[in-house]
Amino acid sequence: MKTKPEFRKVVFEYDCMCFFGSSYKLILLEDGRLIREDYNISMPIIKNCLTDDFEDLVINSPDLVNVIKQLINENKEELKSLLSKYIGNPGVCDGASETFRFGRMKIEGSNILTVSMEGYEEALKKYNSVEMGWEKDLLQFQNKFHKYVEEPLFNGEETEEEEE
Repeated sequence: MKTKPEFRKVVFEYDCMCFFGSSYKLILLEDGRLIREDYNISMPIIKNCLTDDFEDLVINSPDLVNVIKQLINENKEELKSLLSKYIGNPGVCDGASETFRFGRMKIEGSNILTVSMEGYEEALKKYNSVEMGWEKDLLQFQNKFHKYVEEPLFNGEETEEEEE
């Protein structure tokens, strides 16, 4: 196992290990780098072509770090309450295991953001369902990232046109 020579202080991390989709990790480091590590190695052709460098720099923005740190501090109690709840989307069966890291807090669940959550409140009303309690807390982080990055960062944000 190769170890990285530099010490990386992580502010935010989103890890998606997906059985039916792409597996990757988004890491926001304290120095402002937002890195995407792709590790979808289930296909033999990809596994044979892997090199040691599978990181892509998405953006370098110290401002984004400050915004996310502030959001974590403002929502610390809400995030702590998520630690004891079921986090996931039972209406989705795509085999995704997701982990969010907010500083030292780690939240794990399944099928959380692997489908678009845009308009979820209307969908809940339509199907007479109740909110699970994690949607707003996690979506506000997603929205903050998109003030700095326009491209889809989470699996569920890809449109059908982009997937083709």
